[in-house]
Amino acid sequence: MGKNDLLQEHKEFMKENRKLERKIVQKLKKREEYDTIVFPAHNDGFNEVFINKNEWYAERFSENSIKKLKYIVCYRTSPVSAITHYAKITQIKFEFNKARYVIKFDVPKRIGPINNNNGMSFQGLRYTKLEYILKAKFLKNCF
Repeated sequence: MGKNDLLQEHKEFMKENRKLERKIVQKLKKREEYDTIVFPAHNDGFNEVFINKNEWYAERFSENSIKKLKYIVCYRTSPVSAITHYAKITQIKFEFNKARYVIKFDVPKRIGPINNNNGMSFQGLRYTKLEYILKAKFLKNCF
């Protein structure tokens, strides 16, 4: 292998490396840019609290994320296994006596369903952008 071959191979390697770096940076930015929080919910809690009371409860929550959040989405667990509603957040407050956050919101709007067709595990809360949810056909496309 000659000097020119090694130089060309190095240039190609560096080009691929820059592409990979750009992809990594884009993924990191995507994680930092969110306006929506997604919670898993059983059907009884979904109906009683999310739909009837227009509120949701969270024990763990990133204080820094509160300023960014504009929307809430519930992923309904089995047997539904889909996102079916979202709402605009109107208030997030901490209840000291119950050691939890209460998220209050407008009347939920129906969407989808955005099905979990690939058996993606959904435990705990997740952050995303509402635009991803509204464009998604399947749960994996929401994040």
